[in-house]
Amino acid sequence: MNLLRNLVAVLAVISCFGTNAQTWLSGYEFRKEVTITSGNISGTGTLSEFPVIVSITSSDLDNSTAHVSNSSGYDIQFTDGDGSTALAHQLVSYDGGSGAVVAWVKLDLDGTNGNTFYIYYGNSEVTTDQSSA
Repeated sequence: MNLLRNLVAVLAVISCFGTNAQTWLSGYEFRKEVTITSGNISGTGTLSEFPVIVSITSSDLDNSTAHVSNSSGYDIQFTDGDGSTALAHQLVSYDGGSGAVVAWVKLDLDGTNGNTFYIYYGNSEVTTDQSSA
C-alpha cells in the first residue's frame, strides 16, 4: 500500500522545465528537464531504483519538428540529474503524430530534496530500442 501511495504521488507531480544541467549526453541535440518535488514523494527517505511512469506530450517530440530522429522513438533516452548518467528505462509507446511518450524509468527518489532528470532526444545515430529496464 505504501509503495502504491508513493507511485501515485510521483505520477501526480512530474513537470517539465528548461535545460540547466552542465553536462550533455553525447550525440543528442535536445533535452527536457523533469523535476519531481520532494513534497510529492511520500516520506523523507530514498527509494532506490523506483519505477516511475513518465507520460509526456510535447510538440517538441512530434514528427513535425523532426527533433525525435527515430520514427519509433528509439532515440529517446533518460539521464539522472547530472545530465550524463543513463537511467534504466522501458519505452512503452511513442506517437510521433502527437509527440506523446510513455516510459517506465527507474529513479532513485529523494523524499527530502526531490529529483531532477532529463529526457534526451534527437540522436540520428540511434536506430534500435535503447530500453534497458
